[in-house]
Amino acid sequence: MSDLTRRYRRKLSVHIATPEDLWKLFLLQGGGLILLGLFAAIIPNVTELPIAALIGWFLLIAGLFRLGSGVGAEVGPGHWSSMLLSALMVLLGATLALHSNASDFELRLALAGYLVLHGVASLILASSLRHEGSPWLAVIFGAVVDVLLAAAAIAQWPSTLGWVFALYLGLNLIVAGLALTVVGLGDKFGQAPTADREPSSQPYDLP
Repeated sequence: MSDLTRRYRRKLSVHIATPEDLWKLFLLQGGGLILLGLFAAIIPNVTELPIAALIGWFLLIAGLFRLGSGVGAEVGPGHWSSMLLSALMVLLGATLALHSNASDFELRLALAGYLVLHGVASLILASSLRHEGSPWLAVIFGAVVDVLLAAAAIAQWPSTLGWVFALYLGLNLIVAGLALTVVGLGDKFGQAPTADREPSSQPYDLP
C-alpha cells in the first residue's frame, strides 16, 4: 500500500469519526435507508419477481450500503454490533435472493429474526447516543417498531400475502432512516462552536 493511500485512509478515518462532522454520515445513511424502504414497499406491487428474492435483494443492498458507510469509522460503543448486523444482512439477503423459492414459514422466520437483531442494534446505538448527549429517543422508537413488526410477521398479521412481508421490511428501513436523520439533524443544529467543544473519545456508531 502506498504512503499516499495510507495517509488518505488515516485522514478519512479521522474525518468520519469526528463528532462535528458525523451528522453528515447519519444523514447519508438515513436518506439512503428511506429510499430503499420506499422501494421495498412499492416494488412488490409492480413486479412478478418472487417476494423472497425481492426481500433478499433489498436486504443485500441495504447491508452493503451500511457496511460501506461504516468503513473507516473508529471503534466505539455499538460499532461491532453495527458491523455484525450489516454483515448478517448481506448474508441473509444473498441467501434469500439465491433461494427465492423459500416457503412463507422460512421467509417469516428470516424476516422476524432480522427485525429483532436490528432492534437490538438500535438499542445499543441509542445507549451510545444518550451518553454523548445526542438525540436518542428516535432510535428507541425505531427499536420498538422493529419488535412490533417482528411480532406481526410471526403472527402473519394482517395477511399471509407476500407483499406484506416486503411492506414490513420497507417500514423497518424507512423508520430506521428517519431515526438516523433526526439524530443527524439534532447533531448538526445542536453542536456548539468547534472552539468550545472538546474532542470526544467515544465516536458514535450506526445501527
